[in-house]
Amino acid sequence: MATLRANKNYYENYDWSSGGEEWSEPWGGTRSMWLASIYPRISEFLPAKIVVEIGSGHGRVARILHAFSTNQLVLFDIIDECVSVCKKKFASSSKTVCLKTDGSALDGVADNSVDFIFSFYSLVGSDKETITGYLKEFNRVLSNDGVAFIHHSNAGMYFDPDKSDPDKRLLLLAAYRDMSIDAAEVQKIAKSCNLICIKQECINWDIAEILSDCFSTIVRPASKWAHAPVLLNNPDFQKEQNQARNNEQARNNMRPGRSI
Repeated sequence: MATLRANKNYYENYDWSSGGEEWSEPWGGTRSMWLASIYPRISEFLPAKIVVEIGSGHGRVARILHAFSTNQLVLFDIIDECVSVCKKKFASSSKTVCLKTDGSALDGVADNSVDFIFSFYSLVGSDKETITGYLKEFNRVLSNDGVAFIHHSNAGMYFDPDKSDPDKRLLLLAAYRDMSIDAAEVQKIAKSCNLICIKQECINWDIAEILSDCFSTIVRPASKWAHAPVLLNNPDFQKEQNQARNNEQARNNMRPGRSI
């Protein structure tokens, strides 16, 4: 189980020299990642007046979200360095606020004010306590038709604590995915916070045959977006990444001045 303290310690000692761009490499870059895997999943909810990102890092996705937040963009991170870097990057933006979170709270955000909450990759190592804390905050800060899109662990669906010989691949997963969380658990947590997951997409990330991650779209029960929960298992996510990277490489090769 990945505790908040463990996650904070990891990222406080992380080498941020590349600004987090290394996490976009499977797509060929952040632009390609956004176009291929993020925007198609959230486009119907954008633009939005007030947008919150949890785990902004050095602002690589925030630069894009900035264009889709019409009134305010609020960036949260648990690491002082990340908050400081984002403050510098967005110093000229009067609509952008950079805040530090304790890892489960959205202090500084008004009740019933947020139209879109976004978190990609940053919560995959978060445990049940952390996810529960954030979802309680979603219930507080989301507007009536506000939407949250979060990327979290789905490794819990493969973990049986009573099994004496667990799948060895789980040893790899356990190093960077929380075993207490899966799609079903987030659905339960959402319900306990008077929210609903209208869509959950379980995907493969590093291990092709294991759906280790999940994208959950969360709203209020009375939201205009509310409908019966949909659960999708997508074993082709890695193919999506690979295609995006190939497309990006082809685009770069077609730039003027490049010999092909």
